[in-house]
Amino acid sequence: MPEEREAAASGKQAQEAFNTAQEDGEDFVLEDIAVDATEKEAKRRDAPERAKEGLVYCLDATSSIKRGQSKHQTEVYPPTLRATPQNPTPPSLSTLVLQEVTYTHRALLLHFGTLVCMLQYLTHTNVQFYPREMWNTSIMNVSKSVRKFHIGMAFIFASHVLAFPTIDLVFQPNWATSASHFIYPPNIFPAPPDFLALVADFIDGILLKPDHKRACDSIRGLNDIFYGIGVYTVMELFFMAGLSPFLTVYEVFSVPSRAARFILAFYCYVARTENDVWGLLKPCIHNGILAPTIDQRLRYADWLFVWAKERTSVSLRMASLVDEYHAVIDAWAVSGEIWCRNSPDIGLFDVFEPTFLASALQTEHNLGHLIFGEALWRSLGSCSSKRDDPITAVYRKHGLLNSPTMLKLDAYKSLILPHAEFRGKRSLYRPTFAYRGPKEMWSVTRDFPPNCHWSADTKMQRKSILHPSLLTGSDRDALLFKNIVTSSLGVAIGPLEYCGIGHIVHIGGIPRPPPSEMEYECEQQ
Repeated sequence: MPEEREAAASGKQAQEAFNTAQEDGEDFVLEDIAVDATEKEAKRRDAPERAKEGLVYCLDATSSIKRGQSKHQTEVYPPTLRATPQNPTPPSLSTLVLQEVTYTHRALLLHFGTLVCMLQYLTHTNVQFYPREMWNTSIMNVSKSVRKFHIGMAFIFASHVLAFPTIDLVFQPNWATSASHFIYPPNIFPAPPDFLALVADFIDGILLKPDHKRACDSIRGLNDIFYGIGVYTVMELFFMAGLSPFLTVYEVFSVPSRAARFILAFYCYVARTENDVWGLLKPCIHNGILAPTIDQRLRYADWLFVWAKERTSVSLRMASLVDEYHAVIDAWAVSGEIWCRNSPDIGLFDVFEPTFLASALQTEHNLGHLIFGEALWRSLGSCSSKRDDPITAVYRKHGLLNSPTMLKLDAYKSLILPHAEFRGKRSLYRPTFAYRGPKEMWSVTRDFPPNCHWSADTKMQRKSILHPSLLTGSDRDALLFKNIVTSSLGVAIGPLEYCGIGHIVHIGGIPRPPPSEMEYECEQQ
């Protein structure tokens, strides 16, 4: 599935486009559903001519094509409207009228009155809301070999087409008579209690059967709990939570403070997406089409902490923690002795800046007592926290509530620092470190040296994870966000980096028209 921020942004984009058109009185009776054929479908003897030519074609009531994950594919055309021997004259598509667009951080829901279509983006699918004329001239009659992307599915209305460009045709359509038929795990925002219960069950399992794989790798595969956490989101969350991305699953979730920090980082990340992503998207949308300029694409770097950045802005106390952290691991690396990074005698503390979790630490579900310990949390004069939440309960069950926080507690004389600590003359910077192991990894702290183990148990030492490769020089430079956007034809990360996004064009010698009159072509960025 896509990263959380991309999925939510696509949902917001489709919802805003539909609401605006509906307010203008546009007609949303469904006229057709169009798709691009797969290579296998296009080679069939009975394939439509348009499909054989690499063009988008419209489905009819006899269509039985399916899309989705290989073992769980579902029908694109509404099954209840398909012609069958038992139902030779089903209702037509025109009986469906789009009445509402809603979304979760996993999927888009199109409410057609008698039917609801839930479309899950899965990997490389996004949304565009084309004016009908643009669809006819720039998409429908242009071969996918020229477009450089596919139309996974498109809903055609009188004046607009709600389309889903995709690289690989991997998306999942599901039809039902009511949205209540779709069941998906709870979201963390805006109400986290059900989500916390889900995470508590996961933690309980880890404490009963420890997992010694690298945490950032494992979390990416836990979409039923930590939805939308992919290769770049997990690095951002680990930075916000003050966690080294080189820790194991057990190291993170056996320590109440670390687990609580990760949960709150996820809350803050999702909350910012929900509250602010439309402000990022809106200036990039012209005539309903997402068409960001290079300068606009570069602005997403301001949303990132460490991923694909040369350096990151930190507070004075965080800079000190970074420097102390590296001093400790460097000293032990030089010593050549085998050492355990989780031993209290080592003096290695997590590099955590609570300001990054400000919005979550000020809610009733702040878990502050787990993060800092009861005494410091009270002394910080912060928002009181519930002690009956599921996360606290699971650690109480296992007798771990008094576990070390892995924090240098005397560094926190106050909780949330003013904005000026991270901007302007008072700001400090620390370099980031890029690794490949096997996925890309970015962090403000370096990997542990080879003589470091996560456990003092000699049996556990044999289970140490292979160290990733540090990337430097041109290898690192090629991965920097700014270089991908400005110096390559590649795609970076974030909600402005999609296949099939609009590209603003104008004819040479003709004055640049205002945005509402610009022409667009769509291409794979």
